[in-house]
Amino acid sequence: MEVDERGLGHGESSLALPPADARPPADELDAVPLLPHREAVNRHEIVFRTLGANLWLAAIALLFGLVALASATRGGARAIVFGACAAVSFVVVVRALRASVVVTDQGVVVRGFSRTHRLRWDEIATVSGKLGGEGRCVRFALADGRTIPARGCSSYSIAKLERIARAIADLRPRPSEAA
Repeated sequence: MEVDERGLGHGESSLALPPADARPPADELDAVPLLPHREAVNRHEIVFRTLGANLWLAAIALLFGLVALASATRGGARAIVFGACAAVSFVVVVRALRASVVVTDQGVVVRGFSRTHRLRWDEIATVSGKLGGEGRCVRFALADGRTIPARGCSSYSIAKLERIARAIADLRPRPSEAA
């Protein structure tokens, strides 16, 4: 049988187990945990979004945009106005579908309908799912006193908002993780 530079014969997989004499002793294998500890997990980014209201907004904006686009095809001065309305509607569709909260080890990105906020963890005082004057959504209370509503995480269920807020807060790196 022909052997290549990896020591594999033709038709053998590189996932094959090494020979028994090349494996570590059994007591060394027992010291390796089967599941990684939470601090050892490499989180890249976790996205939170509730699509209910966002899908309705996107559907209505899409319908409005399609009507405006159809009206713009007739020409004349109205075409410019209807074309602009269609363009704005399609931007609203995209922003409504993108509305979310993206959590990373460095901070949180709150994508709203009109703005995107990039927050470092040290700027965030609390994450809450309580109701406020700006609708039913998760809120980020900042250390400087401002509040950022996360429209991408909205719901009529206060319990659902609290679960989302708790899940986001639980992803905040601990001091041992940041070091």
